[in-house]
Amino acid sequence: MKTLISKSFPTILFVFVYFVLFFPCHVAGSSSGKGTISGSVKVKPDKSNEITGIVAFFNVELGPPSGQDNNRRVPDHLTQLEKDSRFTAKLIPGKYYVGVILGRSLKSIGPPKKGEHSFTAFNEQGDPQIFIIEAETNTDTGELSGKMPLGLRRNFEMKYFTVKGVIRDENGKPVEGAKIIAFREGDKIRKPITTFQGTDKDGKYALTLSPGSKYNLSVRAGYGGGQPVSGEYIGRLGDANIAAITGKEGQVIYGINITVYTIPERNPEQKINPLRKKKTLQKKMSPELDAEPK
Repeated sequence: MKTLISKSFPTILFVFVYFVLFFPCHVAGSSSGKGTISGSVKVKPDKSNEITGIVAFFNVELGPPSGQDNNRRVPDHLTQLEKDSRFTAKLIPGKYYVGVILGRSLKSIGPPKKGEHSFTAFNEQGDPQIFIIEAETNTDTGELSGKMPLGLRRNFEMKYFTVKGVIRDENGKPVEGAKIIAFREGDKIRKPITTFQGTDKDGKYALTLSPGSKYNLSVRAGYGGGQPVSGEYIGRLGDANIAAITGKEGQVIYGINITVYTIPERNPEQKINPLRKKKTLQKKMSPELDAEPK
C-alpha cells in the first residue's frame, strides 16, 4: 500500500529545532505501554548510495499538520530513517500525522538546508493521512512516496479554531517577521505546540489550534529559545498578566493583538524582563468573535 505525500508543504518540520534542543526525551525513552509504527519511504539514494532522513510524528489532537499558511507544528516524536529507507518508532497511543525530511540527521538542527526535501503524508482523498497507534501493536504505514494527491483539500482545518491578530511594538507600529509560539496552559516545561512562522508587513498573523485546550501565546524574533538578549523583542498574550486563549471547532477569533517590548542594554548583574517590569500597554482584551474587524 502506498501513502501519498504532498510536496506543497516545503518547510513543514523545521521548527523541530525546539524539539531537538529542549525535549530529547521524546526522541528516545521507555517503550512501556507504547505502540509501534513502521514503514518505508520511496526515495532515490544520493551519489554515495546512502539514504538519510528523519521521520516526524504529530499528535492529531494537538492541531493540524503544518500548512501553506505559515503555521508550523512542532513534532511530538522524531526517528531516523534507516539505510534501507525503512523506519520504526515507539509512540504513545493516539492518532498521528507523519512527515519526512530527506537528507537530514537527528544530529542536525535548524532551518532546511540545500538538498533537503520534506513531505507530509496524505491519503488518496487529498486529506492528511491519520495513523492510529495502539498499545503493544504495530501500525504499518506502507510506502510513503512524494506523489502529489489529486484534489488536495483543507477541510480538515474545520476541526480546529483560528486565532487572528496583530503584533505591534511599544510605539504601536506593526512588527513584520515576528514568530508566534503557542504553549498549552499549565505546561511547566513549556513545550511549543504550534508556531506561526512570521507576521506580514502589517504585523498580522493567523494561528490554527486544537479546541479543548487553553493556550498561552508568546512572541519572539526567532526560534532560538533561551534567554532573550539585549535588542531583541519579546511579548506574550496578556503582557505581565499572562492570559490564555481557547476556541471551538471552526471558530475564528479576531483581535488577539500582542505588544512586544525590546530588551534594554544591561550588564551581567541585571536581570530585566520588560514584561514583568512594565504595566500592560494594551487595552483590556475583548476580542470580537466570528466577525473580522473592518
